[in-house]
Amino acid sequence: MEERADLYRTKDASKHTVIVYDLSAGGARISSELHFAKGEDLTLTVSAGRSASFTLGCSVIFGRQKPGRIHSDYGVQFVRVRPGDLERLRTFVAARDDARHTAPAFI
Repeated sequence: MEERADLYRTKDASKHTVIVYDLSAGGARISSELHFAKGEDLTLTVSAGRSASFTLGCSVIFGRQKPGRIHSDYGVQFVRVRPGDLERLRTFVAARDDARHTAPAFI
């Protein structure tokens, strides 16, 4: 997975675009040129294609600078999820994983 998503900083409500590399029901790995502190509260909005987007409250659990790059990777853990969205997110992630493993290979 490598998709753009909207991210809002809780401390100042500023909106930024990040890249989501990994997504699970418990969290995500994102990349950004911004610096986020461990424990910082964020809100991540991930597009779900034709379905309604997911808006997930999260907390930064780690950060890693990429050598020679402007962007850093961050692990975020979902801490605030709307009722019903957790199961919908699990289904969405499972369907993406299934499609990735069962898609025909191009040779």
